[in-house]
Amino acid sequence: MLWLRLVHILAGVFWVGSAVFMAAIVLPAARAAGAEGGHFMERLMQQPRTRAALGGAMVLTVLSGIAMYGRLGGFQRAWVTSPQGVALGLGGVAAIAAAVIGAIRRGRSPGVVAGLLVLAVAAMVIARYL
Repeated sequence: MLWLRLVHILAGVFWVGSAVFMAAIVLPAARAAGAEGGHFMERLMQQPRTRAALGGAMVLTVLSGIAMYGRLGGFQRAWVTSPQGVALGLGGVAAIAAAVIGAIRRGRSPGVVAGLLVLAVAAMVIARYL
């Protein structure tokens, strides 16, 4: 379980940090640059390393999160409906929604993805203390 948690945290920090950085800093700068900024964003998101890093972090975070959720409560109704189960479940749903939107939109909705990931992180932090 420890290695799952380590993978989940490291991949999640990279994924959330990248999404927030893109939405809060890179995208506004690209918009301010006009057409050149649009070309930059297009190139950035088409780079194999960018796609591999973000996609890999996304997959590792989601899969390790699902595995830990299953190991914590076994998807049993009593645990899933407990305060901690609900908070972790909501965080997981937000992260999965961010992954789906990010994969479908391929970098064209960084604000939505970043917002969902911040919501997921908040739910995970709250669940820790329930």
